[in-house]
Amino acid sequence: MIEAIIGRQHGTNCLLMVIGGQGYALSGNGTVPKTVSSSHCKLTVDDNGTWKLSNIKAELDTFVDGLQIDTKRVSPSSRVELGANHFVLNMHKVESVIRQLQPAVFSLRPLEQIWKNYDDEKLQMQNKEMKIANFQRLQGALSMSAMLFGFIPQLGVFRWVIMGLALLIAIFFFVRGSMVSNSLPMKLKKLNDKFEAEYLCPNPQCPRFLGYRPYNQLQYDRGCPLCQCRYTNT
Repeated sequence: MIEAIIGRQHGTNCLLMVIGGQGYALSGNGTVPKTVSSSHCKLTVDDNGTWKLSNIKAELDTFVDGLQIDTKRVSPSSRVELGANHFVLNMHKVESVIRQLQPAVFSLRPLEQIWKNYDDEKLQMQNKEMKIANFQRLQGALSMSAMLFGFIPQLGVFRWVIMGLALLIAIFFFVRGSMVSNSLPMKLKKLNDKFEAEYLCPNPQCPRFLGYRPYNQLQYDRGCPLCQCRYTNT
């Protein structure tokens, strides 16, 4: 939020807008009548960009679009006059100063697809890990079965055939599972590296990684603590 006090500067008789102790001249020296107070009115601009103009003292005159006001919402296109002499406040200069002080606004929307792609690929990797675990369990069952068949003499020569087949299948699952298992950590690292390079503050000048927070949680962030920009979900 921005709060500005607007009034006549003593000595120079120029119109001054003071924000956070910093003064901004809105007119030339000697242009403002003495009917304008040194603290004549207050302009408030909230985080949504809404402007509100308030008369500071009851005995002071502030007019918006021809009507005397105490407090009223205004915009850069409003006609604002101060004091009994109806000194016209240059709202375009006011807008220029406000724009310099307001933080830049960026949309989070482009990050939605980045999160979705990352989440989908990571889920696919997790499913592969589950399949590997199942393969390993099946490998163990087949190895145990092959050993059991070796203790059944009634099967004769067939027990060796069955044992051989079971062992071959077990070896196949072991080799396949090991290959997939060894490649998963590298794929996950590449996925994370890519995500960390893309899931950044939407301000192109800001390098801040937003973490592994889901997109729907990011929408509650008001802005970036690093570059001070504001976020919008539109």
